Amino acid sequence: MLYPDPAGVQTLVKERGLFSFYRDGHSEYCGVRKVAPLRSKLAKLDAWRTGQRQDQSITRGDILLREEDTNFPDSSAKRRPSALIKFNSLSEWTSAHIWNYMRKHEVPYNAIYDQGFYP
Repeated sequence: MLYPDPAGVQTLVKERGLFSFYRDGHSEYCGVRKVAPLRSKLAKLDAWRTGQRQDQSITRGDILLREEDTNFPDSSAKRRPSALIKFNSLSEWTSAHIWNYMRKHEVPYNAIYDQGFYP
């Protein structure tokens, strides 16, 4: 499990307020709570796997099954001198594939999807 640095969260809240992301967008909020912990974890790895799919949005339409991830380089170059490898194992799956798999294998899901909310 990844967690943000408590001091970083406290500093952000103290300087910007608890709900600053409503005014400032999500970049600082996500940077402290999501990106920094992920960056720290990925610095220790040579590859990682995502659940990104091409059908999730127009900006993901060209996601490949395997790619070099240049968003999270190893700045020290001690662990990994080249790019991090990113496997997007579900990139070619559609929402229908996902739901068929979930039903077949009885994968638990949030009940809000039954109320019409979809990712």
